[in-house]
Amino acid sequence: MKKSPKRRARNTAFITIFAIAGIIVVAVGAALCSNWSSSSPANASSKANTDPRFLSLTVGTSPATEVPDSLPPGGVTINEQFVLKPLSPSVQSHLALIAQSDAITIGRRYVNTQPSAAKALLASFTSIHSVLPAGAREASHPIQNVPAWIVTFTTTNPENVVQGKRVQPGQQVPTLFPTHLNIVVNATTGDFVLGFFTV
Repeated sequence: MKKSPKRRARNTAFITIFAIAGIIVVAVGAALCSNWSSSSPANASSKANTDPRFLSLTVGTSPATEVPDSLPPGGVTINEQFVLKPLSPSVQSHLALIAQSDAITIGRRYVNTQPSAAKALLASFTSIHSVLPAGAREASHPIQNVPAWIVTFTTTNPENVVQGKRVQPGQQVPTLFPTHLNIVVNATTGDFVLGFFTV
C-alpha cells in the first residue's frame, strides 16, 4: 500500500528539517548507553569513557537517553553527548528569558511539519564534543553552560534517519528510528543552538 503524498511529505519533513540550519546531530540512543546503570551518575558509570573532559562536564549527572520532563538536582547527560543542568532561580532572576511558548514557536521554524506534541525544558545546556580537551590549540566555538530551552517534538510514525552511509560488502546498513526531535534554543536570544534526535 502506497503512502499518500501528504503523509509522505510529513514523514520526510521530520527527518530533513536540519537542512535548514545546516547541522545534523544524530543522538544514537540505547546503544551508546548500554554500559550505563540507570541509577548511577553518568561520570562514574561509563566504563569506556575516561576522558577527563567528559568526566568534568558530567560530574553529578544521571544518564538519560532522551530529554526528561524535569531535571534531577544534578542534571542529566544524554547519550554521552549533551549535558542538561538546572538553572538556579538566582541565575534565572538575572537573565531576560524568552517564554516557554515563544521557544516552542521558534523551534517550529526549524520543522517543516507540525508534530502532534511539543514540550520545552529550561536548562543549562552543554554539548560535550564542542568543548576541546585541555591543551588543544585549534580554534573552537564551545557550547557550554548555555541557558536554553530544549524544545522536543514527537512523531508517532518514525522513519530511518541514517541516510547515505557507505558500508563494506557484507556489512549491515545501520538504522535509527527516533521518535523525538530536539531543537535547542538560546533562552536569552532566541537563537538556534543545535538539534539532535533521541529514540
